[in-house]
Amino acid sequence: MSGIIFSIIPLRRVPPALSRLDYFLAEKQRIPEIGEVVDIPFGSKKIKGVVWKKLTSTALPSGKIKFFTPPNQPIKFSNYLLVLAEWISFNTLTPLNLVLMGMEIGSQNFNYRLDPVKPKPSLFLASDLETREALIKKWIQMISQETKPTLVLVPAYAYADFWIKYKIRNSIFLNSKLNKKEKAEAFSKLGQVKLIIATYSGLLYPLPKLGRVIIDQADDEGFFAFDQAPKIDIRAVAKETVYLHNAKLTILARWPSPTVLGFSPSKPYTILKAVKKPNIINRSLEDFKDKKELISQQIFNQLLPGRTFWLVFRRDEAGIYQCNDCKSPVTCPKCNLPLKVLQQGPPITLFCEKDKLRILAPEKCPNCQGVNFSLRRFGLKQYQKYLKNIFPEKKIAALDKNTVIEKDFLTAEHLIGTTAITNYPELRFENLVVINPETVLNSSEYRNEEAVINSIISVAQHLTGKSEFFIQTNNPGLSIAEKFTDLLNASEKMLEERKAFNYPPFGLLIVLNCNSKDKSLPPIPIEVENQLATKFEVIKSPDQWIIKGPVENKNWILKLLQENLDPSWLPVINPPY
Repeated sequence: MSGIIFSIIPLRRVPPALSRLDYFLAEKQRIPEIGEVVDIPFGSKKIKGVVWKKLTSTALPSGKIKFFTPPNQPIKFSNYLLVLAEWISFNTLTPLNLVLMGMEIGSQNFNYRLDPVKPKPSLFLASDLETREALIKKWIQMISQETKPTLVLVPAYAYADFWIKYKIRNSIFLNSKLNKKEKAEAFSKLGQVKLIIATYSGLLYPLPKLGRVIIDQADDEGFFAFDQAPKIDIRAVAKETVYLHNAKLTILARWPSPTVLGFSPSKPYTILKAVKKPNIINRSLEDFKDKKELISQQIFNQLLPGRTFWLVFRRDEAGIYQCNDCKSPVTCPKCNLPLKVLQQGPPITLFCEKDKLRILAPEKCPNCQGVNFSLRRFGLKQYQKYLKNIFPEKKIAALDKNTVIEKDFLTAEHLIGTTAITNYPELRFENLVVINPETVLNSSEYRNEEAVINSIISVAQHLTGKSEFFIQTNNPGLSIAEKFTDLLNASEKMLEERKAFNYPPFGLLIVLNCNSKDKSLPPIPIEVENQLATKFEVIKSPDQWIIKGPVENKNWILKLLQENLDPSWLPVINPPY
């Protein structure tokens, strides 16, 4: 007696050892297609699974045998989604069953390229919302005349507004908030639409053959989907989609960030609107006399009539040790960035995230020789209270998507907030004040400068034509200020630094964290560790490994880790930190 064995992926969360199971096809049953969804016995229950591979015909073993029976009216994943799922799984070291669980079942097949040709992307730079809106209006007219559909990928729902505003009749918006009825309607239109607007979840639909993919706001931090599974840069998935469809790739960004340039867009870039250059308010040059105010008087003197947005970085709420007399923070002797309080003591220990330097708090202020110190913590509420004292008759409000959303923020003359403002593209301001960005730069993240510039520019796009733009800093050597004079040159230099240190996109960065309850990492087999050491730099600590090396060895190391990692290891590939 013989039977046909199929490898099947369970469509549910299971232990890694059970993420791919072998079953025999019941006798006299039709042979299912790859990607077909079938019912399989799993313990005492039946669950859904995806037919992955047909293995071989073999003699049936004695004892308990697991059979499955294909349904009469099968549903299946498209061949395109199966290829994309395998790519995502391999490049994130995420179990294939978890990737498939996030995809939409549908058999919209097309003849994708098995040997994809790398596209030559075109890059457009538009720093404000009005210029971007005009370009979108022009592109939609172009899309309506093309024969193949276009996919527009946006980092957040708010950025879909302009596309929806000018959308053509045959268009849909794919996102994770669609209910069952809306999903069914979207599926019915997929084969006829000319414009598909989508957040990340839209990439996991059975898309038709595309002619063009547009990545909108490509410099936005929202494309780093590292707060979900699988953890991945969504732009990389979009790029793989472009390859499979053999489509054109168009990139729209606010500035030529290192991450955007990592896509190797063709030159020259089309600069539709350059980023406005800020006025740098260097507080180290001010005469504070008896008291140093929270915000420089120079800024209040130069504000234009109208609305003002005060950009606060959340890390400014972290504890920074400062002098009560001159209000100067205690800085790192190596890099001159503010030190954070590591331990409140006694004795008080300070720490520099950039240089990994620990020092004891000084007895006297290096700036004024004062002996009174305090732990500075400034959040939205502290700035709001301060501005209310400055403008007692003005409406002041705060905006933060995590903690504070006040009802009158839409009409406030002075709005203190974070980049949550980008969720409201209709808002405009005559003034933008960036408060103390060095608090974010005081970190060891290889992307800290890019992340700060991204945040500032994402808010600066809300400025009107006649406006003022200020960056207040306590650090006279703040490099971020210089970079605004030539963002393209600054971005290219950042890429050169990353290349020298084997950071993405030139190098591969893998962080292995512990996923077990006791937070202790199981040992990696010594032979695997030795293999890693031949091609990669490995930095080990009790609860984390950091692996860095040339990107040319990416497939080799991913395969090695995929075959040997214990389930307690939680791998993160090329994290944005």
